Amino acid sequence: KRCLKTYTLLILKGYSEVVVIADLVEGLLGGLGKIIGRILIELVFEVIFYFIGYPVVKVLTFGKYPTRSSADYQNSIVSCVGMVVTILFAAVVIWVNNRV
Repeated sequence: KRCLKTYTLLILKGYSEVVVIADLVEGLLGGLGKIIGRILIELVFEVIFYFIGYPVVKVLTFGKYPTRSSADYQNSIVSCVGMVVTILFAAVVIWVNNRV
C-alpha cells in the first residue's frame, strides 16, 4: 500500500520512471528482508540457544525440566537461558582477552 501511494505521488510530481521502479523494488526487498530476518531470528533463538540452554537447565533443575512433553513456555525459558549463557560466555572471553 505504501509503495502504491509513493508511486502515485511520484507520478503526480513528474519524477522519472527509474525512481518509481527503484522505490517499488526497495519496498519489495524490504519486505523480503524482514521475512529473512525473522527466519534467522527464529533459527538462532529456537535452535541454537535452545541447545545451549538445554543442558544448563537440566543441571540447574536436577533433570526435572525441560520435560519431553514440555510446553512452549518451557522451550522459551530454555532458549532464554541459552542466550544468557552465550552472552555471559562472550563477556568472559572479551574480558579475559582485554586483560592481557
